[in-house]
Order: sequence, then C-alpha cells, then structure tokens
Amino acid sequence: MSKRTYSVPEVHCDHCISAINRELGQIDGVGEIDVNLETKTVTVEAEDSVTDKQIADGHARPASTSNRLTIQDSTLEPPGTPRRLVAD
Repeated sequence: MSKRTYSVPEVHCDHCISAINRELGQIDGVGEIDVNLETKTVTVEAEDSVTDKQIADGHARPASTSNRLTIQDSTLEPPGTPRRLVAD
C-alpha cells in the first residue's frame, strides 16, 4: 500500500467530505481516506494496483456524477506536488 495526496480545490464542506469518502471507499484496494478542508487535499492509502484514474473516477455509478473527481495536469506538476482533482 502507498499513500497519495491529491489537491481537491472545490472541497468546502462536510457534505464534500462525505461524498469523497463514500465514492473512494467503494474502490477495491483503497484503505484509509483523509479529506482536509483546510488544505483542500485528500490523502488516500491504496494498494499499488489502484491507479490515479480509478481514484479520480471514483466508481462507475452514473448517479454519482456530481461527486465524481477528475485529475487535471497531474503530469505537469513537480514530483511531490499533490495531484489536482476537481469535481465535475
């Protein structure tokens, strides 16, 4: 397992935290999820087989599109910089 930190600039309330935890918690191989409102980041502990895309997509449930996350510019940021995720 490894920990990855993602920037989630739109996170702003407890509902956001619940939605992120609900969506990411349903991905096989995802363990601990820590959403930080102050820093607008989410740290995910996941098995190495879980990809950034899987985390960004949450899970494939059409009704959850308002809570879906997407990766933006992750390949352009320096190593160690949180990957940027935004809600669709």
